[in-house]
Amino acid sequence: MTGKRWTIDSRHTSYEAADTRRKELLKDIEGLFVKVKRYNSDGTFGVKTRLAKKDNLPKNKKKKKRKTSSSAKRSKVG
Repeated sequence: MTGKRWTIDSRHTSYEAADTRRKELLKDIEGLFVKVKRYNSDGTFGVKTRLAKKDNLPKNKKKKKRKTSSSAKRSKVG
């Protein structure tokens, strides 16, 4: 799923503490993705969150540029 970025909710020194926070967030807020991420640099665990719904995000539609053929260019010039 692409879309909004994950935001760090909290950091903990043990996985058990981070998992407890994850379960609290899942119980309280509906439509929320929550994950526990381990950081190798300092050995801590982070709880990351983001909303599941993308209804309010604007859709970026790109217009396709149509290539004109060389014969069409010549007929316009002449």
